Amino acid sequence: MADEKGGMTVKKAISLMLCGAAMLLLLVSPARADGPTPADDDPAAHRVVIGSDTEFDTDERMFVYRVESSEVKTSFPSGFVSADPVSVVMPDGLVWRLYRDGVEQTDVNLSKIAESGKYVLLFGDLEQRSVKFTLVNDLTGMLTEYVLPEGFSLDSVTLDGEEQLLPSSYVADLSREGRYVVRYGSSKAGVSFQLSVTTDHTPPVLKLEAVENGYASGPVDISDRNSEDEITILLNEKPIDYEKELTKSGSYRITLRDPAGNVTEYSFVIGVYFNFNSFAFVFILVLAFAALAVYLVRSRRKLRIR
Repeated sequence: MADEKGGMTVKKAISLMLCGAAMLLLLVSPARADGPTPADDDPAAHRVVIGSDTEFDTDERMFVYRVESSEVKTSFPSGFVSADPVSVVMPDGLVWRLYRDGVEQTDVNLSKIAESGKYVLLFGDLEQRSVKFTLVNDLTGMLTEYVLPEGFSLDSVTLDGEEQLLPSSYVADLSREGRYVVRYGSSKAGVSFQLSVTTDHTPPVLKLEAVENGYASGPVDISDRNSEDEITILLNEKPIDYEKELTKSGSYRITLRDPAGNVTEYSFVIGVYFNFNSFAFVFILVLAFAALAVYLVRSRRKLRIR
């Protein structure tokens, strides 16, 4: 009987201990469900360092650049090339400047930067930090290669649908013309990008058959200009409208820009020359002098007769 009572006492004690443990679990579990743990509040818990000065926020899917106590967040890493718009989140009070092709942009929507060009974003009171990126059109002549941002590596490159060899893991060769699809990513951040562009590196041209060594002795035909090319004509440094034939004497500077952004400039001089209008003007001038001479002769004769 004593053994049975002793066994009952041990079993009872164990049951009480198990009940107490269960109650403690019930007390702890709601606290964990109702609020985040300290690790959840720590931004570093979802930040991945992918470069010497670049972090990636895996929750917000944004790249982070620190300036003292402030953070600039971008939808792209520095060195990024894209045919799609990009966005920047700038903290209040932080001084910044944005340059496109070397020209400061004074009116820009940071949430959607879309115009093609090479950009430099400077931020901080002393412009301590910078982010560089390039935006291109779907058809572009700006790219002959793509050096990937720090921390990224190539997955594949295709040209007109054909897989290309990858001599380098971080440089995509875009020197040939055609349709490229460049796929790359960062294994640390678990993020990938794709750049799809058609490259055209052939500059626009004009024949300018009448121009030799920068000089033309008569009209210059520019009617072979491609209608898709943008043309700017300066005559003696003043803009003039496009005409298929340039006839005025003077110093010309012509700039052609094709849809891919390739630019060609021509400079030449059209010297003084005689055309039909010139001969007509000289003929009229000679007639005028002849008429004046006849008038003077007759006037003198009348004076002598009197």
